[in-house]
Amino acid sequence: VSTQSTGARIINLQSRMFFKLLNKYNHALIKHPFKTQMITAAFLWFSGDILAQSIEIKKKKLKNDNQSEQQVYSFDTQRTSKLTFFGFAIAGPAMCFWYSKLDLYTFRISNLWKKIFIKVLADQFIFELPFLSIYFAYFSFAGGEGIQGFKKRMKNDYLHTFFIELFVWPPAQLINFRYFNVRYQPIFVSAVCVLWTAYLSLVSYT
Repeated sequence: VSTQSTGARIINLQSRMFFKLLNKYNHALIKHPFKTQMITAAFLWFSGDILAQSIEIKKKKLKNDNQSEQQVYSFDTQRTSKLTFFGFAIAGPAMCFWYSKLDLYTFRISNLWKKIFIKVLADQFIFELPFLSIYFAYFSFAGGEGIQGFKKRMKNDYLHTFFIELFVWPPAQLINFRYFNVRYQPIFVSAVCVLWTAYLSLVSYT
């Protein structure tokens, strides 16, 4: 009984701490939406690259057990910094601006599912097409590849990546636009981006 009581107190304490942090985050989101979205995006893009590099390290280990431990388990901190900065300076502000404007422009559409359908189409073909180009441009120039590297990425990876996106983002955005307030939509997208960033990171650096 004592053990169960202690366990219940720990769970209760953890729950209270979680909701206290959530309330603080919501307050920050209301008071400083732009800044909070930028920091959130930076953290989630950072997490996405850590996940991607973990996958790569595991693949290297399985492929070649003769490599030294230092080579196999070394993280590319410069690469992670670039992705984190992209999330902070580009992805976070862009998504915050886009979803607020998208909600504003579709505000007068009374039919819920028509509004959601229009938002999904707009997001995929008005926002995502140029955003993906910006992503490849950023990593081409940040990686020292220049315009030739950008052209190569666009030729080899752009259409393939966009095709994969069609199986990921429309279903995710259906959930996002149906169940989340516009204030939280960039956060939901950034959360999905943990996995998507891992994929993009693998595309960009392999």
